[in-house]
Amino acid sequence: MSLADELLMDFDDDEVEQEELNTGADEALDEEAAARNAMDAEKDEENKLFEVDVKGVDDVRSIAKLIDSSELNSVLERIDHFSTNPRQTLHGSPEQDPEYALIVQANSLTTSLSDDLHLVLRFIRDHFAPRFPELEQLVPDPVMYVSAVQAIRNEMDLTAIDLKSILPSATVMVVTVTSSTTTGTPLPPDKLVTVESACEVFTRLRAAREKITSYVSSRLSFFAPNLAALLGASTAANLISQTGGLSGLAKIPACNIPSLGGTKARGLGLASNVRERQQGFLYHSPVIQSCPLDVRKQAQRIMSAKLLLAARVDLARSSPDGSMGQTILQQVQEKLEKLAEPPTSKGPKALPAPDDPVRKKRGGKRIRKAKEAFAVTELRKLQNRVQFGGEEVEVGFGDETEGLGMINAEGLGKLRAAAIDTRTRAKASKSTLSRLAAANASGMKSVIGGRETSGLASSVVLGSKQGIELVNPELVSAMKKKKDDDEGKDWFKGGLFSQIKR
Repeated sequence: MSLADELLMDFDDDEVEQEELNTGADEALDEEAAARNAMDAEKDEENKLFEVDVKGVDDVRSIAKLIDSSELNSVLERIDHFSTNPRQTLHGSPEQDPEYALIVQANSLTTSLSDDLHLVLRFIRDHFAPRFPELEQLVPDPVMYVSAVQAIRNEMDLTAIDLKSILPSATVMVVTVTSSTTTGTPLPPDKLVTVESACEVFTRLRAAREKITSYVSSRLSFFAPNLAALLGASTAANLISQTGGLSGLAKIPACNIPSLGGTKARGLGLASNVRERQQGFLYHSPVIQSCPLDVRKQAQRIMSAKLLLAARVDLARSSPDGSMGQTILQQVQEKLEKLAEPPTSKGPKALPAPDDPVRKKRGGKRIRKAKEAFAVTELRKLQNRVQFGGEEVEVGFGDETEGLGMINAEGLGKLRAAAIDTRTRAKASKSTLSRLAAANASGMKSVIGGRETSGLASSVVLGSKQGIELVNPELVSAMKKKKDDDEGKDWFKGGLFSQIKR
């Protein structure tokens, strides 16, 4: 084979692979479009259900089409047949079994029954409103409301009716009191017959739906034991019916599972959250409802993948006793418990080591003197202290005040003379100190009155009358000292500062 032939064969293989990829992509797009169309169709049906005008309808059977349908009667008859003769073994694929087909068909009827029940309930409320318009708000439960309508009828005195077997005691009291002030009037005989007939239809439809639900829940654990063990019989039956069977459920991507059943008007149309996103059949399963609200979205993602595994196991009949479903359920519960745990408390985190390198600090006489120059003085230490049980003197100027602490602790009205601090006083060089010592030693000073004075001082001074007056140097020194003491005592009271007692 030549090189050209090999290249041509490689090109052919690439074209085949590309065609296969394109085919797979087209199929995926077709499936997605079909699912979207189905959801749109369900939404249109829901809108049509709420747009039906029941006030202009005189016969309830014209809107409740399942009450006399052959399909519902046939399903109920076959349910009675299989319920009286239950089987314990399954041969072959579940989808080929006639009872499995009955389960799928019966479960699909529950949605139609819910729609009819919703319409019949609206019919009863609209036609009974002229008799007792406040009853709809007083009794919101559909079953209790229909039972109350059947008991009240045209009776104006509700005390003569035994409503305690139908309604709670508190509701009975409210209904009785409200009936005495109601604006309603008795219904004509033909209208009353119409309402009673609608109540009977509601009761029959509700009994049929409960019978189907009970049968599906009891028999689904036989046909899909693992799926029923994981989700519960009711949720599993809804998903199987929505997807057309186990094979259809096993083929759906996990990301589409939470949306199944989210747009359908279930629960007699009284639920307020059926229109919210990602709240379908799976959201209302027991496992998801047992989770906290903040982890339900993650729980749905986990359950979507696991329920597909359980559906494929049931389709292959590899675990008919449901043990695989129990194992998967245990794994899911462990994951959900882990998600619901509070975050672990983190201990104190140490600060990172500083980037600056360790510096070498010098010691010795020079460093000690530098530290002493910036040390706290004795005067500042006294100001920082407060005498216990005594008044503190404050000085102030304008709006600012500052306490003196224990500087003026004795209350003498003057500052204590601060001692000369050898650490902060002016320094003299050694040469200056030596010259001063030499001058003192050379007799440059004289002694007057036992005190050392300058050698140039004299006891003879000039008076104010240009004469010479002899004075006592000790007396002059004493007068000068007294004057200095007085000035030092009163300089606080010159007007620029003030003393405040507190």
